[in-house]
Formats: sequence, structure tokens, C-alpha cells
Amino acid sequence: MQWAHAVAPKAGILLVEANNSTEDNLFGAIDYAAGQGASVISNSWGGDEFAGEEALDSHCVLSHAICVFSSGDSGNPGGYPAYNPAVLAVGGTTLHLAQNGSVTSETAWAGSGGGVSAIEPRPAYQTAVNLQPHRGMPDVSYDADPFTGFPVYDSVGYLFQKGWFGVGGTSAGAPQWSAIVAVADQLRVANGQGRLNSTAFASGAVFYGLAAGLGDITAGSNGNCGEICQAAKGYDLVTGLGSPRAGIDQALAGTLLAAPTGVAASATGANSAQVSWNYSGSTQTAFEVFLSGSDTPAATVGAGSRAAAISGLQPGTRYCFQVVAYDGAVASARSQAACAVTLGSRPVPAGGGINLSPASVTFTNRVETLSVHVAGAGAAPVDGATVYYTTSGGPTCSPANGSGTTDQAGNVSFSCTISSGRFSRLVFSAYAEQNGQAGLQTGPGGDLLIGTQSVFVVF
Repeated sequence: MQWAHAVAPKAGILLVEANNSTEDNLFGAIDYAAGQGASVISNSWGGDEFAGEEALDSHCVLSHAICVFSSGDSGNPGGYPAYNPAVLAVGGTTLHLAQNGSVTSETAWAGSGGGVSAIEPRPAYQTAVNLQPHRGMPDVSYDADPFTGFPVYDSVGYLFQKGWFGVGGTSAGAPQWSAIVAVADQLRVANGQGRLNSTAFASGAVFYGLAAGLGDITAGSNGNCGEICQAAKGYDLVTGLGSPRAGIDQALAGTLLAAPTGVAASATGANSAQVSWNYSGSTQTAFEVFLSGSDTPAATVGAGSRAAAISGLQPGTRYCFQVVAYDGAVASARSQAACAVTLGSRPVPAGGGINLSPASVTFTNRVETLSVHVAGAGAAPVDGATVYYTTSGGPTCSPANGSGTTDQAGNVSFSCTISSGRFSRLVFSAYAEQNGQAGLQTGPGGDLLIGTQSVFVVF
């Protein structure tokens, strides 16, 4: 209740309590909610599949609403009614966010119910993504890991305790997805469309036809059953189509504009960059450029523009940009990100806590390889730090910039191929970041020249 209200604060919420947990009473509660005019019916219950379950599917075949079900918290294979092809089944993920609310990582939660039904046939809306002859689920996913879950206040008491609890499970994802659908329904009605409904699996066709508004989950598993239990690119039987992202309500409403394409970024100075893009739509009224992970636009330009100048940046720092198109108040999804490293030396931030140690450079058959070691407190190797590099001076080396992640030993290497110019002076610049801490340099001089926040290797 609390989190459905948090996601859709102006939605009317009707709480229906079944007399007991028998199927007759639980499905009777769904029938009652549908009869009261509910547009989305959230359910966080289920059990094993059983012969004859198809006869109960009709409780969620509704001309004015859809049922949303949690997929289960015990991994593969999940259960019924989430396998009902008329419902929206919600699986689970482990979600990590930055302080500004941007997603830093999201993987499949081990408890996410999902798999292939032993009974329900594959619906038409899954033909292109599910090679199994039976219904696959979940359809979508949501943060469900209790360790990355949600605060809920209980004034009644649970296990002799009252107050705030941290909760998770796919049971938390179902009401939040229900709230998203309710907001989308409001947009659809305002746009002259009907609410999402499950007649002839209509809502399934909408979800499986989405081109934006979902984050694909590509890592993690929910059991030991091979590919069926592995998250993968595109639809999978652990996290479905993915988790919600900005613009999902508009995407479900069919009002989302196409996102700009061909986005490119380049540094124009120590404190500035240029971002350009392509756009094929004809109804846009403006474009906004965002720093990835930020909700505040870095630049706003008119409908006829296809580029924007960005200022106020830090020297020697890697920035990534995304572009959004607007038609009045209707926004597109964010474009793919394009990144650039501003010119100059990166300033030392307060409290920098990781270090780039002496790097080695090798040269073989016109291929230059830079190896970097990242260490933290007590010279311990840092696993999972992001190291960015760029090249400058002398010859042309491709790729001229990029990034990588350190391994358990704190090491990462980059290679570029010299395509033109003299070998005598090529400069690699690199810096590392982890959890907002930037890398400081501690190595000796010589071939390794120490800058304020960059390792310069000259050879």
C-alpha cells in the first residue's frame, strides 16, 4: 500500500482482503476489485502450478483492467497465478543506486520466480522472444532483494516489533508496477486511448512491443537450470523484459517521442564540451542535454538545433551526455550516452582515497599497451575501480580513449594501435574512480610522469 501510493500518489487505492487464503476466496477478491472498477489489481500471492489451473485464468481476463502478480521469491520455476498469460508477472532484481538516484548496477535477484510453465501454452505476444512451447515468466522485474529493498512503516506490529522495516521480495515489486500502470492509464485516457486491459492478451502485446522505458538486466541467475535460469540480453526467464526506467509510463501510454540518435561528444576546452545528435522526428519543440545520472539539464536548445555547447565542467574529467527531445510537455526517452574527457589536468578532489600506482607501457607491432594498478588504504588492490584513459600528442592511436574495470588484483590494461604519425611522443592519461573517490598518483618519475591527477606515460 505504502509503495503503491509512493509511486502513484494521486491514485485511488482500494484494499480488498480475502476471508482466507483459499483459491476461491483469493480469486473472489480479484472479482470484487474488478467489479468496483479498479484499473489495476495487484496481487502478491501464489503457489505451485497444478492441473486444471487454466480454468481459473479467466478471473484476470478483464476488459477494463489488468492483474499484476509477483512471480515468487524462491527462484526457478516460480508459480501460479503468475504463469497465467493474462497477467503481468513481476520478477526481482538486486538494484544499486548512486546518491543522485541513478542506477549504478542492477542484476537478477537469486530469489526471482521465473521459468517455463508446465501447463499454460505460450501466448502470441511471446512468440518472438520465448522459444519454449509454454508460457514464460516473468514479464518484467523490479528491485526485490531485501538488502536493496524498501522501508515500510508498520504501526500494528510484526514479530512483536513496530516501526520501520526494510522489506523486499517480488511482493514489493507487484504493487509498484501496478502504480506505474495506473499512471500510464491516466496518460492513455487523457490521450483518448482506453486503459490497458487483458482481453485477448491486449496488455501483453503492449508490454512486449515497448521500445523504451525498460532497463535490460543481463547478469545474475535464479537457479541451476542452465540458460533458463540465467539473465541475458533481451527477454529472459529470470527478469523478463527488464526493470522500469524513466519514461516507462509514457512508453506504455504510447506518447513517448523517439529518442535522439547518433549522439557524439567532444571536448572544446578544459571546462567545456560540444554535444551533437541526429533527430528524425517532426514534432519536437526543444532538446535538453543531460549529464548521465543527473536530472538537471546541462543545456536546452530549440527545435531546429542539433548541437549544444556545455560549460562549467572540470578539467581533465570524463563526462557522459544524453539528449532528450520534447514536444511540449511530452518527452522522449534519453538517448544513448556519448562521452568525452575535458582538456587539462584533473583537479584533486577533497578526500581522494584510491591511488594509481606506477604503470607499465609495452610496444609490440605498432600496438601500445598501458597497464595500470589501482590501490587503496594500506596499498591493498582495489577490485572494481573504473579507470578512464585518453591519448594525446605525437602519433594517432586508436581507440584514442576508453575505460575499463580493475580485476581482483587491482589491474587493468588498455591497448591502442598506432595508425599514423611518429612514435616518439604519445601520451597516455589515466585516472581512476570508485564510489566517487578519484585516484591520486603515487608512482616515481622517469617514464612515468606524475600529474596532479593524471598518469602521463611518455615514450
